[in-house]
Amino acid sequence: MPTMKDVAKLAKVSVATVSNYLNNTKPVKPETRIKIQEAIEKLNFLPNASARNLKIKSSNEIAVILPNLNDAYYIDIFKGIEKVFQSSNYFVNVAFSDEIPDKEILLINNFLKKNVSGAIIITCQPENTEFFNQSFIQRNIPLVIIDRQIKDLETNFICFDNSSAIKKIVKSLIENNYKRIGLIVGPEEYYCESECINGYKNAYLEHNLEIDNELILHTNLSKEDAFRVGISMIQSREPDAIITSSESIAKGIIEAAHLRRIKVPEDMLIITLNQEYWNKQGRYPGIIGTARPAMDMGEQASILLRKNIYSPVLFEKQKIVMKDKILSEDYDILHKYRVNFSAAKKKSEISVLMLECNLANAIKNLLPYFIDQTGIDVKIRTLHQQYLLDKIISDYENNNPSSDVYMFDIPWLSFIASNGYMADISDFINSPEFNKDIYLPGCLKYFSEFEGKYYGVPFIYAPQLLYYRKDLFNNKKLGEEFEKRYKTKLKPPRTWLEFNAVAEFFTRAYNPDSPVEYGTSVAAAYFELLAPELLIRLWAYGGEIFNKENKVVITSQKNIKAFTNFFNTLNFVNPDFLNYNIERTVYDFYTGKTAMLISYASYISEINNRFKSKIVGKIGYETIPGKSPVLGGWSLGVSPHSKKREEALTFINWACGKDICVYCTILEGQSPIVDLYKNDDLQKLYPWLTLLLDIYDSCNVRLGPYKQGGKVIPQDRIEYLMCKPIYSAIEKKHSLEEALEIAQKDLKELFESYGYAQ
Repeated sequence: MPTMKDVAKLAKVSVATVSNYLNNTKPVKPETRIKIQEAIEKLNFLPNASARNLKIKSSNEIAVILPNLNDAYYIDIFKGIEKVFQSSNYFVNVAFSDEIPDKEILLINNFLKKNVSGAIIITCQPENTEFFNQSFIQRNIPLVIIDRQIKDLETNFICFDNSSAIKKIVKSLIENNYKRIGLIVGPEEYYCESECINGYKNAYLEHNLEIDNELILHTNLSKEDAFRVGISMIQSREPDAIITSSESIAKGIIEAAHLRRIKVPEDMLIITLNQEYWNKQGRYPGIIGTARPAMDMGEQASILLRKNIYSPVLFEKQKIVMKDKILSEDYDILHKYRVNFSAAKKKSEISVLMLECNLANAIKNLLPYFIDQTGIDVKIRTLHQQYLLDKIISDYENNNPSSDVYMFDIPWLSFIASNGYMADISDFINSPEFNKDIYLPGCLKYFSEFEGKYYGVPFIYAPQLLYYRKDLFNNKKLGEEFEKRYKTKLKPPRTWLEFNAVAEFFTRAYNPDSPVEYGTSVAAAYFELLAPELLIRLWAYGGEIFNKENKVVITSQKNIKAFTNFFNTLNFVNPDFLNYNIERTVYDFYTGKTAMLISYASYISEINNRFKSKIVGKIGYETIPGKSPVLGGWSLGVSPHSKKREEALTFINWACGKDICVYCTILEGQSPIVDLYKNDDLQKLYPWLTLLLDIYDSCNVRLGPYKQGGKVIPQDRIEYLMCKPIYSAIEKKHSLEEALEIAQKDLKELFESYGYAQ
């Protein structure tokens, strides 16, 4: 831990001068004050509490750090804290960590700089023992921890007896013949959550029953993540009851049950550890809850802290365990009658062929809601992107009616429409039941329209963004090193030249001191992935594959600059990039291997999921360099061979409509519906949503040459012929110039074969 002597040494002044600066005992020159303050910030120095208290009185401020105010449990705890201190001389200052350890550390350091008298914290970093020991115990600053005990730290701790409460609930359910009992809790490193698991398992062990670990799931304690986890559990395990550790989780589960058409509590019980309400109607409808006196917990924590403040050194630390009130009248529901509402109403069936992606799984999970509403059963099959277009074409040519609905990439639109591979649905799009205004302005032109007719409905909007490690870019030492090397400040790159400079700086092979292994990632496992990587650079440099006269110009100087930039980027990525898909680039970024990532927004949805990501709370996001992102997107269309056109359109209208766009975004993928980007809850979950809306107008569409009445060249064929020689250049079989000459020749032949004279 840095001392005043360390500050003095770094600032090149005496210890007495540092003391005068900190305590305002003697004047210090402005230039000296600046040097001392810079040293303090660089060392993250905090005055020792014992020494501080000899000269400076503690402030009358009490620091309170809570995870958030989204859960009424935390609100009630804070009410109890405030109740105790409002009639005292102490002022309560509350802040929220949002379950981000780095943010909590920053909040604690800021409070300590204010000389707070004490702190009450529900921490999100219970394993960071050394930090709490240095920050509070060694400084004799009174501390009370609620719920989430800090490992091996001797401090005041107060919690509820979650183990006994959950054990009692599970035993009651087992004894009343509930067979599949789910438990959904927060992170296991939180003491209060691990105690729930202990109680659950002990109840099963006492009844000599086998524990199904797939019925125990973890969330990040938000209702959105609980919804994602819950809908998966309900779909795969069909539990008779689900127990949750908080009201926020329970809210997500009841929403999942609603969409799966499970009646609560008739078909499935939802039981939660909950704060105490004076009125029954105040509790969330359908959820059975315990009655934790959370406000009383806040009071007890405050009383404990106040006692510790009065005796900061000799006070014996205490552990207080409080009991939940389990309301016996809530457990009168002993029998249940599961009804498959969807099966009872089915009147027809359609088949849907979709891209193999998480959003397809999300739609599958949401289907019971659609089936219950319409009586139309839906069978969803998926294919990899490389094979989906070929399947659409072969189904048409073989007169195969096996699919009623197809999901298609928007660059395919003109080709599949002109060849009749997708049905004309203009009558539906232009009908009163279809609202064009809910979508991004003008997006039907790119997602649906060809020669004045409509062939699909916008389903996914997924432009690229630049994601970067904000903690690395804000690091003063790294910033100084970067500026020394490149004569400019370290910041999110705005050009591709800057991008490569930053990528080089963060690649350990070029900078042994880099905290990450690689500057960035590239997905190039197949040409559909490589093409966008090339196009975003080509557009940024003002290049193009063909000009306004439909003449191939792939060997232009602008294109050579763009492709040269891409080849430079390859020096700063994992050497195995030719086997990388998008998911692998995202994984490397999540796990802290790379400093930057350019990716489609729909693939980045779990970047703040603490169970998968090591960089939660450390993410920045910007428009990609050159401000020329690909307009990534998919639509749903109807097979021309479908004999169930009306049912197919009913499904498409639902899947692409407002009813489920928020659910789909939570589960995986952004919808082109405008209102989605103004949703407060979603913006907390995905703060880059507003930026996605802002960059819409700057997105570029992947389109081939076209003349009225002419033949449409498949876009994938154009991109394949562009990428094929680039792969050979990557493998050193050709130079870049030779590769582009090959592409020029092959593309010319392709264009001429479709009637575009060169």
